[in-house]
Amino acid sequence: MRASTGVSIKVLEAWAAGVAVVVSPWAALGTSGGPGEDFLVAESAEEWSAPVSALLADPVARSRLARAGRARLAADYAPESVGESLLGLSRPKVTSQRNRI
Repeated sequence: MRASTGVSIKVLEAWAAGVAVVVSPWAALGTSGGPGEDFLVAESAEEWSAPVSALLADPVARSRLARAGRARLAADYAPESVGESLLGLSRPKVTSQRNRI
């Protein structure tokens, strides 16, 4: 899949399953991951074959990428992290009376 509303969720599901991920630039934007760190990025069909082939041929790189993705998932998408982010959005911003004119 290159793009749709559920692609980013599929990246999270792949991280949860502990597999290395190759994504389109569109899917990468929907996550907190970093290219080359948590996933590999490819756009055109021709570009996809190189990272997929490289990961298939290199179990160490595949394992490193899978571990990094799983760690990203745990750090950024754990219920506690998501809950804190949502609470931060709902907290009113306090402004000082001195700063008002």
